Order: sequence, then C-alpha cells, then structure tokens
Amino acid sequence: MSTTTTNLSLNEPSYNQTSPTWDQPLNNNTTILDAAFGNTTSVALTNANVTLTSTQLQVMQVKFTGSISANIIVTVPAIGGRWTFTNATSGAYTVTIASAGAGTSVVAPQGYSTLMFSDGTNIVLADGGVISGGNLATLNVSGNSVLGATGTTTTTVGGQLTITGSTTQLSVVTDSIAEITTVSGTGASGTINYDITTQSVLYYTSNSTSNFTLNFRASSTTTLNSALAVGQAVTVAFLNTNGTTGYYNNTVTIDGASVTPKWINGAAPTTGYSNSIDTYTYTIIKTASATYTVLATLAKFA
Repeated sequence: MSTTTTNLSLNEPSYNQTSPTWDQPLNNNTTILDAAFGNTTSVALTNANVTLTSTQLQVMQVKFTGSISANIIVTVPAIGGRWTFTNATSGAYTVTIASAGAGTSVVAPQGYSTLMFSDGTNIVLADGGVISGGNLATLNVSGNSVLGATGTTTTTVGGQLTITGSTTQLSVVTDSIAEITTVSGTGASGTINYDITTQSVLYYTSNSTSNFTLNFRASSTTTLNSALAVGQAVTVAFLNTNGTTGYYNNTVTIDGASVTPKWINGAAPTTGYSNSIDTYTYTIIKTASATYTVLATLAKFA
C-alpha cells in the first residue's frame, strides 16, 4: 500500500508494489523535489482569504499578484516547510501568512520577498533575527560599508544614530551637512520653549517686544535631562530680531530650572542690539544628572 510523506507529499510505495514500474514514483518524487528547489507558484489575490494546498507548496517560492481591496489571510496546511513568499500585489492592504495549525502568523510585506518557516503550527520568519517585515532590526558591520549610491540616494534613520570612532580616526567625515532651522514670524517675549530634538536653529523674524527667557528641553514631552547623557553636549542657536529697542535673553532655564551661563569674555549681556538680528549660541554640557555647564555667546548682525 502506497503512502505519502507529511510535508512534500512524496510517494512511498510499499515493498515491491511498483515493480517493474518503480521509475514512476521515483520520477514523480524527483519532479517534486526539483520544484521545491526552484519552482514558483503564482497566486492571484483579490479581496478573499486563500487556503493553499500541499501541492501548491511543492515549490521554492509562492508569488502573490493582483490588486487587493481587503486585508487577506493566506493559510498554508499544517505541515513543515520553508518558502519564499513574494508579495507583488498592489493596494493598501496586508497579506498575512498563517498556518492551519493555528499558531503564529507573519505579514508578507508588499514589494518584498520574505523567507518564512513553518513547523506545522507556527509561521515564523526564517531569518527573524535580522530581517523583520522588510526592516533591518539590528545591523553590526565590522568592515567598511556604503549606504546608497553617490548622487540622489537617500538613507533615512528614524531613531537615534550613534557613530563610534576610535582613537586613530575621526568618527564622521562628510562633504556637507544641513541642520534643521525653524523660522517663525513670532516676536520674542516671555518664555520661549526651545525643543532641541526638532531644530538646531530657532529664528524669530518679528521684532521682540520684551526681554525673554529661553527654556531648553528635548521636546514638549521629554526633558533634556532624560535625552542627554552625562558627558554629552549640544550646541544650538537662537536668532532674535530687534527693532528700535534692544531686548535680550535675560534668563536661561533647562527643563524649567534656572541655570547661569558662562558668557564669552566673562560678561553677561544687559541689553540687546537695536535694529539687528541678535544671534545667541549655547553649548549645553551635561556634567551630572540635571547639572549643566552652559557656554553662551551673543553676536550682532545688522
């Protein structure tokens, strides 16, 4: 009596069952194995869930095509295996690979080929320690690396980028750099919250109406103390426009707590410059928790 294997459904004839036609199940098994290492099953998706058969999975790659109009679940039988799922669909919806074994599932990201593994119950990323849905979770590069090509390629880092050099070379070498500048039609007065995570330069283009306080923080929801580590520093600039009266920055706070800057040449300003753009620069050095040395300058541009 003939049986089949669990995962690839290879034919297992009983002893002497196919003699002298033993070549038929052997050739059929060879064809299945060949497909498993090189063939592709194409599945057109629309708006309905799909259940794949074991025969459809006797391939190396399953490619999804079509314009989808709903989130779709593609269920594979409760068998073990490893396949590359290529999501070549269009439409702003997801394609999720699930198992009939009712375990975990994985979204096949649109526009990517993703290697997945099934143990008969769970669908997992075969390379889940590195790639997750088209995103590189962690990258450790021991040698030289090039991100993008010269010219128009853009590399975007969504979180914090930390670059560590050595005692024998500089950490960063660049041809050019642009810093974020916030240009506001506001005139300086009262307390001005300076969020250092969103800008390096803050420029008030209207005439100031009074002396003002600058309060440095990471953002409206994050303190500078929590964002900046001991031994780190940030340098920012505030550009204040003055009319006929020279108003100036007479108070500096960090996270709402007053600090006393050390001013260039040892003298804190007592007035601003009339009919000018007064440019203040502050280097904030964190020396301990909520403790800072602030180096400040004021220059007149007219």
